[in-house]
Amino acid sequence: MPPSTSFVFEFEICVQRLSQLMSSDRLTAYENEVPVVRWQDELGRLRIWAQEAQLPSLEFRLRDAVHTREQLFLILRRLQRALTDMQDVLNNNIADEAMSDTDTDDGDVHGTEMQMIYHSLRDTINCLFKITTVTLQPVHHPLASGKVVGLSGHVLVGEASAEEPASVEEPALTEESVSFREPAAAEQISAGKPTPVSHGVSQYSQASDQGQKMEARPRPPLRDTTLEKIWGKLFEDGRPTKRLGQLLRGIAVHLIEDYPPGNTIVVIPEKLQKFYQDTKVPSDLYPWQDIFDDHTSSISRLFREVEAEHHLIQAQLNERPDIPSLTPRGFERWATLMIRAHPDKEHKRLQKAVLNMPINNPDNRQERFPKEIPRWLFPEAPDLTIRDDLDKFISKHCGVTLPPVVTTKEELKKVAVHPHKMS
Repeated sequence: MPPSTSFVFEFEICVQRLSQLMSSDRLTAYENEVPVVRWQDELGRLRIWAQEAQLPSLEFRLRDAVHTREQLFLILRRLQRALTDMQDVLNNNIADEAMSDTDTDDGDVHGTEMQMIYHSLRDTINCLFKITTVTLQPVHHPLASGKVVGLSGHVLVGEASAEEPASVEEPALTEESVSFREPAAAEQISAGKPTPVSHGVSQYSQASDQGQKMEARPRPPLRDTTLEKIWGKLFEDGRPTKRLGQLLRGIAVHLIEDYPPGNTIVVIPEKLQKFYQDTKVPSDLYPWQDIFDDHTSSISRLFREVEAEHHLIQAQLNERPDIPSLTPRGFERWATLMIRAHPDKEHKRLQKAVLNMPINNPDNRQERFPKEIPRWLFPEAPDLTIRDDLDKFISKHCGVTLPPVVTTKEELKKVAVHPHKMS
């Protein structure tokens, strides 16, 4: 290993190269093989690994674990080789005929070159999570002392200490504990048959969840701490933050741009109906299809009651504009009220949204929101006043009869404990 190299150096090469490849116009030609969102998810997972592994201090902590350090360098360089292969495909250095030349007479279906590379890259990132999970045992873990070292090297949680980080004793690494591929994927790739690339949403941090299987340690767990740092505060003293607004407007932009029938400038009623159908949660009290039926509901009056910004648009250019449709700010206002009225249900709804939809920050389109939202970022207790007002407005303007909302004893206890969350 050259003395000038380091984990941080190798990692930054990987991030820089993957970012450059993702920005290439040529990558869109492979959208049907591997959607661009899949590469974005892997880049996000790579960055989360660096935070969870506390990368700047990792090399020092592994100073006595020679074998582990070598394995980690091998994995990072394996990742770079996958990126080199990806670059070769984009540069047409690998002939398109290559895959057809490898077809066998038995009629087996082979994956494309780009799919093979994607699976190799994904599985290699899985290995990064695995090796640090095995290495950072709870007894040695920085969280055991209440400290989390960020990418800048500063202590993020707990008091700063002049003590040097403790070295990590080298665990027994076996092929079973750290493998370069998940068994199923490895077998299929070696046979020329990678697992299909789903156009749904991948498990954003599939391998990092292994950390949750370690022995109990002080709360919050490392993964949740990392997610919380990425998300920031969604509510502060019971009030929505700018960060929550970015998430909700990001969802609105996705509905506007990507939901059928195409780009509609604003969120039309039929898109709201589809959104609530796609993110349906158990025991949902509201008949969303009826509420946002523009033929039977006075949707504009409902939006005016809750002060949700909206415009009237035309179904046809020669018709009078009379279809009430939410702006991104209007959707933010509407969804915020629903969260405050039903925090448990709306957390589940938004968890489904970020898991199954590519949601970007509208103020920085390069930022993709994580695929998980910790529950405690939402209000603990419902705002019963907002809940009653919403039910009253919906019943009044949408011609629907809502079942009586039974406030559970648990909710009443939460309201009593968190009175500041009430309007």
